[in-house]
Amino acid sequence: MTAALHVLATALYLAAGTSTETPAGEATIPLDQLLPLLQQKAPAKADAPPPVDAVVTRAELKGRLTTDAIHVDAHFEVRVLAAGRWTRVPLLGVSPEAVLSSDPKVGDGVVVAIHGGELLLLAHEPGAYPVDATLVVRAVPSGSRRTVSLKVAPGGPPVPLQLEVDPAFTVVEPAAGGEPSVAVYPRAGEWSVGWTVAAPKAAAKVAQRPALEPKITRARAVWVSTLEGKLGLRVLYSLRLNRAEKISVEPPPGYRLERAAVNGRAVPLPEAGHALDVEVAPPNPGDTEAKLELALAEDLGVFHLSGNVNLKLPRASWPIADVSAEAYLPAVFNYRRQGGSLEQVLDGAEAWDAAFGTPFAEGEVLPGKVLRFRQYLVSSSSPDVALGYSVDIAKSYFQ
Repeated sequence: MTAALHVLATALYLAAGTSTETPAGEATIPLDQLLPLLQQKAPAKADAPPPVDAVVTRAELKGRLTTDAIHVDAHFEVRVLAAGRWTRVPLLGVSPEAVLSSDPKVGDGVVVAIHGGELLLLAHEPGAYPVDATLVVRAVPSGSRRTVSLKVAPGGPPVPLQLEVDPAFTVVEPAAGGEPSVAVYPRAGEWSVGWTVAAPKAAAKVAQRPALEPKITRARAVWVSTLEGKLGLRVLYSLRLNRAEKISVEPPPGYRLERAAVNGRAVPLPEAGHALDVEVAPPNPGDTEAKLELALAEDLGVFHLSGNVNLKLPRASWPIADVSAEAYLPAVFNYRRQGGSLEQVLDGAEAWDAAFGTPFAEGEVLPGKVLRFRQYLVSSSSPDVALGYSVDIAKSYFQ
């Protein structure tokens, strides 16, 4: 029993981390005190501190040139090893002209900022931390040349700066030979980039098309009268021009202007008795045609058994190359031309429509007896025609 206790006592000394030498002498220990001593573990040895507080395991740098700066998109992957204290990890050396253009994207429990000429990470707990940051580094100008430098942080990986080059710039340091993408490697612990800005090209002068002489290529008019002497007149002017121009149209004496439209859109009417002054232009850029439409009215008075009718058109400030006019008058009378600038055309309806087209509304049927007139090269005048009328006996009204 004594030998067994001696062995057990030696084991207890070893478990307690004492010297392996067995002390001289013997001891007798009750069993109920020996068993708790056997259950005790040797104290764990303290972990050794890491050889470094943190390491940058990966880095990517992408840059883009502008007229006076470089925009750098930086990605880092940082492994923090130290625990229980703040760890400072330099990522990139920057000049005072560098700023963060946005808040960096980082993991929880870390801070990324520019301080003391460095872009650095501060972390309190160990772990793996990805960092995404965008910096704008203003260039140092010298004439047309711009220069920017960034430094490799202590212990940081010397990865290349992948630079995108716009055709407006020429990279001269390092020599790129006009390539759209350049890999800039650090030398002597820093990335150095120099580029020149091309002088702005003089804007090419756009040749202005000469203004067309504004004119009315064709005026199409239609008079329609009732037996009670209510006369309506519609005139459609086809205009030739290539920019906005002013045109003036004066209604004939006694006529009322009831509607005016340019390219199908109504325009304000002038006061009674005044000319219509309106700006006209082609509906689309590059076009050379426009439309002006007028609607007028006049009271001719009641038709008698015979008499005279004077039909007139407005006076336009632009020259008119061709005027074609139709008069739809009460069918109970015969009409004969007595004068005026408009010459009567005796061609049939089919030949007339083939030459000038159908009236304003497609398929529109106008009442009365139709007379057709034409005039060429009208300038600053009011085309007109004087008609005499008498009852058409052929209609057997007095038989």
